[in-house]
Amino acid sequence: MTDLASLVSWVGWATVLYLLVTFARFVNRQFIGSSGIVAAFAKKGGWAVVTGASDGIGKAYAFELARLGFNVVLISRTAAKLEAVADEISTWRRPSRPRSRYCPAPVQPEDSNTILLESLGNEL
Repeated sequence: MTDLASLVSWVGWATVLYLLVTFARFVNRQFIGSSGIVAAFAKKGGWAVVTGASDGIGKAYAFELARLGFNVVLISRTAAKLEAVADEISTWRRPSRPRSRYCPAPVQPEDSNTILLESLGNEL
């Protein structure tokens, strides 16, 4: 009986592994790979908005989206860091040469949407 239970357990784990690998391939093909949705929008010169773009994960996302060909709008509270990130993206020697704009986010959130739209609306 234990041999049968062990066999069923191994088959179950193999099935779960197969489903995970299949899902990972789907995500890669649709969202990450060169023929996926992300690449389709990037080829059209689309804009991507990245919040928290002055440090950490937000900065890494901004670089990766720019590498894929997106123009990026960088939003964070630190204007000096945002300007440095935007300058670094703008000076890349790439054929698509992505454009980048930055906007320091206000500390008070109640008017943040109005302020961001006013500061970026004329540029985009």
